[in-house]
Amino acid sequence: MYDYLLADTKKKFPPEKFIDRYAKVYKDLNIHDLKISFKKLQKDDLNRAMDKGTATIPFTVKMDSVAGPISFDYKAKLERKEDKEENENWYISWDPGFIFPEIKDGGDIHIDTEEPQRGEIVDRNKMPLAMNDTVWQIGVVPNKLQSDAAKSQIGKLLHMSTEEIDSKLNASWVKPDLFVPLKKLQKSDSAVDQLWAIEGVAGQEVSGRVYPLGKAAAHLTGYIGTVTAEDLKKA
Repeated sequence: MYDYLLADTKKKFPPEKFIDRYAKVYKDLNIHDLKISFKKLQKDDLNRAMDKGTATIPFTVKMDSVAGPISFDYKAKLERKEDKEENENWYISWDPGFIFPEIKDGGDIHIDTEEPQRGEIVDRNKMPLAMNDTVWQIGVVPNKLQSDAAKSQIGKLLHMSTEEIDSKLNASWVKPDLFVPLKKLQKSDSAVDQLWAIEGVAGQEVSGRVYPLGKAAAHLTGYIGTVTAEDLKKA
């Protein structure tokens, strides 16, 4: 019989904590197509394991994520123990490396997005059509966000759905008193003053893209978006 936790590991990693945490990590990383494979112990290895009361089973994990394919090899260590009724069972010794080997000794997982410096676009008279300047990074501080109505109002002004906002607020790194960025706005955007009036909204000055002519030059300046794994395959 197999179980997933040794008694001593339960103290270090209470089930309700690590189940919630790692389910959330996989959700935030958009983990899908998860495949786990392993080789059964050969007869000699199985006999030695039965004699010693310990066994090690290597396994391979493959998955797709928001950052592309991920794969790793790891080992599951099993021990034979007696339960309260003095029945002998085999237990897997848990550690965070089962989720990702890099966090076997502790640590956090987060996504870093690097934005390249974009070139400026000017017309023949050297007047800017698209330029890099200081903009507002609009966001919220969760414990100061008073109601769902406020969240809905923020979404309308930022042209974001409440689901998009909730997704950012539910990221694994978020804490009640931390600033959570939502969207960049030009300082001249008419929505900025309305956003400042909503309890919980905050802003940071960051580098961003500014379009002096707005929609009038949209057909000249184009647009950009996040590159997906599928886009890279086509490139």
